[in-house]
Amino acid sequence: MPHRQSFPGQNVKAALANLPADRRPPITLLLHREGLWEDFREKVCKIRVSKPFASKSDHDGTAGFDVEVQSSSEGGKWDHKHTASHNLPEDTQIDCLIVTVKGAMTVDALRSVRGRLKGPGSTVLLMQNGMGQRDELDAEIFRDPSTRPKYMQGIISHGAYLTDPFTATHAGNGDIQLGMLSDTPSLAPASAGLIRALGREEIENNLWSESARHLAGSLMESDLNCSLRTCAEVLTTQLLKLAVNATNNTLTALLDIINGHQLSNPIISGDIFPALISEISQILLSLPEVSDAVIGPHSRARFERHNLERFIRDMIKVNKTNSSSTREDMRRKKETELRYINGFLVKRGNELGKDVKLNELLLWLVQAKTLEVQGKVQQVD
Repeated sequence: MPHRQSFPGQNVKAALANLPADRRPPITLLLHREGLWEDFREKVCKIRVSKPFASKSDHDGTAGFDVEVQSSSEGGKWDHKHTASHNLPEDTQIDCLIVTVKGAMTVDALRSVRGRLKGPGSTVLLMQNGMGQRDELDAEIFRDPSTRPKYMQGIISHGAYLTDPFTATHAGNGDIQLGMLSDTPSLAPASAGLIRALGREEIENNLWSESARHLAGSLMESDLNCSLRTCAEVLTTQLLKLAVNATNNTLTALLDIINGHQLSNPIISGDIFPALISEISQILLSLPEVSDAVIGPHSRARFERHNLERFIRDMIKVNKTNSSSTREDMRRKKETELRYINGFLVKRGNELGKDVKLNELLLWLVQAKTLEVQGKVQQVD
């Protein structure tokens, strides 16, 4: 049975804890500092997920995970700290790796385990906000395409947040869309069932390796409403989510407000939204990967300004009582992920000669505010 390893985040904690125990594959949690291992031991090596909207919650917790901790003094060596029942040797090769660290940490996280991946025989599942992480991995870690692992993308619409280390609240039900990443997205339609959902063309192109199929199949066994998508469908969903986050997350972080407050502010709703979304639309429509030939005319039409603005406003309404992840990062004095959201739009827009002034200004303002809240700005005498 393929071996899964995970750099766990709150949404993935929920996914791992929701896998049926009798069909759960061997899973190892990769913890990047000793303090997290101490926290996990205090929780009796269990992950707990509460579900306010469900009839019952996982108060007892889910056990059965192996744990490895990265040493800070031995060149990043991984130490096996806890064995459930799998009896796996140290430095076990990794079939499937689930990555949920913040975007800026992705390269360092993969650098620490690249020697344990099996090239194209391994699958790396990226479950993060924003775009551009894969390009950085190719440029810095997996430069040789012949030894590069397969990439899978996970796009999450569930709402989850940590209440304590290894204790999460699954606050809002959504879904998880899974799809392989390719330089040439397939237009094969998705359909029901594991094999049918992969699409004939994608199977023939070997996008879905054995490890990818096992990983997708395991996640679909959970109750988190996982579904499989083609490359083109994943790309469309990623870019739509990027547009929402580039608008919503940036402004809520700067103004320290919940999502829905923007809609009742006439300056934001009446002036900033139309101008910002118009710029985002122009950038996205200029991308070669958003052409009719790649994603199809119906999907491309979703990025037209009026359609995109309606979609973004609808998403904000649905999540009006929520606080964006970028606002929460700011309140906790952490680095935000906007480098992979507005920063991605600025980078691609500049490459294509498009106007990026508003996205660039908002990115600068968030970066400046981050330095302020982190106390990294020295007062001038």
